[in-house]
Amino acid sequence: MQYQCPQCPKIFPKKSSLDAHIKRMHSEPLPATPPATPTAPPATKSKFEVKKPPKKVVEAALYECNACHAELSKGQNPCPNCGEEMNWSGL
Repeated sequence: MQYQCPQCPKIFPKKSSLDAHIKRMHSEPLPATPPATPTAPPATKSKFEVKKPPKKVVEAALYECNACHAELSKGQNPCPNCGEEMNWSGL
């Protein structure tokens, strides 16, 4: 017994061969990727963005004016409270 393809003139000796031919030659190809759905989470920009560690908050060290004991940041000169010139070269 022979099996003819209903969609083209090919003839096959086995039904399994016909079935394989129809599946391979006359079926619509599956999409490469499934379409995005509204419930899908948004894609990340890159794998590196996901692995970034959180930024650390570093507070500036405070120093004290020798004359009036006001708090100063390193390099702040003169003291805004009393006008004393600070020597930052030793730090």
